[in-house]
Amino acid sequence: MSTFNFTFILFIVLACLVPFIHSFCEIPENGLCEKNIILGNKISDLLEEVSSTIPDIHERTLIMIKPDGVQRGLVGKIISRFEEKGFKLIAMKFIKADKETAKLHRSDKPKHMLEPIFSFMVDYLTMGPVVPMVWEGHDIIRSVRRMLGKTSPLDSNPGTIRGDFGVDTGRNVIHASDTNVSAKYEVDLWFDENELVSWTRISDLWIYKDYLQRLENN
Repeated sequence: MSTFNFTFILFIVLACLVPFIHSFCEIPENGLCEKNIILGNKISDLLEEVSSTIPDIHERTLIMIKPDGVQRGLVGKIISRFEEKGFKLIAMKFIKADKETAKLHRSDKPKHMLEPIFSFMVDYLTMGPVVPMVWEGHDIIRSVRRMLGKTSPLDSNPGTIRGDFGVDTGRNVIHASDTNVSAKYEVDLWFDENELVSWTRISDLWIYKDYLQRLENN
């Protein structure tokens, strides 16, 4: 049974019990029943506990199709993977990244990264157009990383994006944020706040079982 249905039934049952509660407790002069107040507090605690179990569907991550993915005509296929999964696109660009932005994109990585590797990554991101995007959904950072596969396409399982579309580590098609910290950093680097589109998607009702309950809480 969904949380929404459970909550609805709970209210119906309580409504039926109110007359019996009044008959068993003494009504003070102010017209309030002490037992009703206690019961009401317990109900509030229960509903708050139920609401806290509803997953956050607004977690965000940055996903970027790299120049090789663009040149090979994989943009549409890759986007469809995330749409079919149930995630929501809230921002997208088709741009030629400059070296300064590419350097900043890699600047949050470990300081021990060798300079030749860092330079290669910057050159890689600036060798052609890229498609940075912001996607939203429950536990999206972890889920997207699993959908991408490992850094090396040869080590990635079939069915993952790199496993299906890549062969060489130096041409592994796509990037995605790996933590909440890097997601915020990268989203802020590639997009202004006014470029992130907040919109209501009807299909969320069929993707998240507690979607109606979430709307009630908001």
